[in-house]
Amino acid sequence: MTLSVSELPHVLVIDDSAGCRRTLDQLLSPYVKVTLAEGVPEALAALDSSVRLVLSDVLMPGESGLDLARSLHRTHPDLPVVLFTGIVDLELRTHAREVGVIDVLRKPLKAINWPQLLASWLGPEVLAAQPATAAASTGATSTPHLPAPQPEPQPEPVAPAPADPLEPLAQQAGVLSVAHFAADGTIQRSLKLPFPAELGPQVVSLWQAYQATAHALGTTLAAGHVASFPFADRVLVLALAPNSEWLGVLSRPESSQMVADFLGKS
Repeated sequence: MTLSVSELPHVLVIDDSAGCRRTLDQLLSPYVKVTLAEGVPEALAALDSSVRLVLSDVLMPGESGLDLARSLHRTHPDLPVVLFTGIVDLELRTHAREVGVIDVLRKPLKAINWPQLLASWLGPEVLAAQPATAAASTGATSTPHLPAPQPEPQPEPVAPAPADPLEPLAQQAGVLSVAHFAADGTIQRSLKLPFPAELGPQVVSLWQAYQATAHALGTTLAAGHVASFPFADRVLVLALAPNSEWLGVLSRPESSQMVADFLGKS
């Protein structure tokens, strides 16, 4: 199934930075119809019944993204609102939840898995837009090509299951959650308490920023490298695994160094 531009879900994006607006337009337009606004007054003027989602920066001149969310919560209680900003803490999440915000994203936004997030907010039809866009840009046709017949697979010997690296991590004192993250931030598996849904894209953003800093200092990060980041009232400890994947641990602050030492030795 392919969708025309007129059939795509309509998203209103607000950011006072022209560069951020251009970036978001490029990131989102393959999947949704985008309307851009540089502030709350312009956003409210552009708001109509076709808008299905509002994405807004938090810190802007005049009214903030929280002010906008508070206003929309009163006038359009069924309209989903998502905020984004450079620093996301527990206080911001609490205020956002109080005014009906469904998610708070951490910049940089390029590292976010937009197709999956948009699909979770708007529905799976969002994922139908990208193939049509890609085909149009490459001149590809929609004629299906059947794969060549393949020989019947032969059964392979069953190897013993490898040791689970998450189990010993989950048993460490002070550990609240343990997860294996793919290169795009998708949580492959987790133990103990579930990780917050938005943490996957944040892991990618955090590690990219950390990697950029390390590169600027002339350091190359190899598999096994461990770094710790504050996360609300907890500490997120990440260990770089092969294939640009990560093992992540949310721990109590007093246990984070012990967890980091354990990850560095494992």
